[in-house]
Amino acid sequence: MAKATVFVDDAVLGHLPPVCAKTGVDTWDHLVMTVPVGGSEGLGIAWLLVLAGPIGWLGLFIYAVARRVETLTVKLPYCDAAYNELTRARRIRRNTGLAVIMLFVIAILVAIARTYTARAAAVALAVVAVGLLVPFVAETFRVRRAAVQVDLDGSRRWVTLSRISDGLAEAITTSRADHPRIEIGQT
Repeated sequence: MAKATVFVDDAVLGHLPPVCAKTGVDTWDHLVMTVPVGGSEGLGIAWLLVLAGPIGWLGLFIYAVARRVETLTVKLPYCDAAYNELTRARRIRRNTGLAVIMLFVIAILVAIARTYTARAAAVALAVVAVGLLVPFVAETFRVRRAAVQVDLDGSRRWVTLSRISDGLAEAITTSRADHPRIEIGQT
């Protein structure tokens, strides 16, 4: 996989060479992708509010809802095969994640009965849930492989596209050589 840097306007408007970002084949299809920029995606140290009990939980909820996350929406050339792989991996990851959560909740509800049979059933459900964590993690890595990493630089003028095909990286380099950007102040 390769990496290329493009002008932010080209990435946002989709003015990239018509070469699939993942496979390198010619395509006129695009994938619109919104990614967080700057800072972290998580809640950071705010998770310590969990230790404060119900009041901290309420504070964490309010913080999570009210915080602003800056995003960047880019238009990348994606062929049908690459798009199908990405959506399939996302769907499987989402479904296995939901199944894990549901099985853990059901296991806790079943364990409330406090009988030997209920506890055995709860343990069996929890074991199945832990077993489903393996495909969830595998699909998380597959989604990462099937997606393009988009990073905005500090000047907010350039976007670095990582994990792209060599064909798109070469096409971007060729395109930049054919149409150099004229900076303001240059003659």
